[in-house]
Amino acid sequence: METKDINNLMASNFLSVQVRVDTWGATVSDAALSTELTQAKGAVSGAAKVTKSLMAGAAHEYKQAKAAYDSVRTFVYERTLPYVTGNSDGARKGPRLLPTVNSLEFLKDYTAMTKDAESKLNDLCAVYTQRMAEALRCQGALTDASQYPDVDEVRRKFSISLTVLPVPDTADFSRGMIPPAIAEALGSRLAQQQSSAMSIAMDDMKLRLLKETRRIAEQLGKAGREESTRLYDSLIGNIRQITGLLKASYIGDNEEVTDLITRIETELCPHNTEVYKNNPNLAKQTAKQAEDISKLIDGISFF
Repeated sequence: METKDINNLMASNFLSVQVRVDTWGATVSDAALSTELTQAKGAVSGAAKVTKSLMAGAAHEYKQAKAAYDSVRTFVYERTLPYVTGNSDGARKGPRLLPTVNSLEFLKDYTAMTKDAESKLNDLCAVYTQRMAEALRCQGALTDASQYPDVDEVRRKFSISLTVLPVPDTADFSRGMIPPAIAEALGSRLAQQQSSAMSIAMDDMKLRLLKETRRIAEQLGKAGREESTRLYDSLIGNIRQITGLLKASYIGDNEEVTDLITRIETELCPHNTEVYKNNPNLAKQTAKQAEDISKLIDGISFF
């Protein structure tokens, strides 16, 4: 496929999204205690650092709020692919590719999750003064009320923002007052970057599929042999979600990839994890299918 065609398909089929989630760590470094510890142990200054957990013993609402905010970040990573246009190796930070066909469902779920996170933060803030007092009592001789932020500052430390933008198109450079020669050069450079970005995205997809199919093969293999193992709902839930993302993201024309999607959907996705807990024969069969599919994934070029 020509690089310009890839760019056009990306611009038509994806949005660029970037999430930022900030939370309060509820920890603080204590220089005085660090000095006290190193002196007591006969160590040089700087050999140890004391970090206090400010909500220890009173952290229920704090943990609930932090987990809810962190889950939004995880949700965005799970529903998108890395969008890396430079020489990076595809780090999770930065913009992500969201298939346009999934955008309405994505935004609906994102909104619900952010509302839940805000609700959990409200719960924390409503009892923060009380929990702070409990935590100070739990600190014993380490108590120092001055190290705690007030409730308004705690609220400001939690935030979520999502930026959604169109994926740029080579045609964008032909608009406005850009000279044709420069527009063509910029468009060519963008097309090369987009081709590299799609390659990184598909490599990420391949690794995610390999991880989950191998996990299914291992866990259901144990269940098939009636060995002790814990089968979580995510065992099948994850492969369904990743396969759906691949189905919405794939813009190539490799029949091996489309056949792979069909095999995963028909062989690994029909049953919920619960079905395998008391059916070792089915577990053994599906484990073998997952093993075969993982080998197939390993040999396919997704891009």
